[in-house]
Amino acid sequence: MLKKILIDIRPEDVSEEHPVDIDCLQVKQQPLPSVLLSSEVQLNDLQPLLTRKAWRGLQQAVRAQRVADNWFCGCCSKDVWQ
Repeated sequence: MLKKILIDIRPEDVSEEHPVDIDCLQVKQQPLPSVLLSSEVQLNDLQPLLTRKAWRGLQQAVRAQRVADNWFCGCCSKDVWQ
């Protein structure tokens, strides 16, 4: 789930000892994959892998996209409702 929004870092390099900072997350440039917006997804599982700033940025991006009610494919980034 995290690998779909990482920039310039390999998912296997991310751990609790080496968390991702906000600069390495794609939360503003493009829509988030719909998998992150699902109410069934436990975003809290990602928290130990992110810095405090990155965690807040991800939460804000998810909230904003849920309010906008836009759902995008995780593979092709196209709007799934159009």
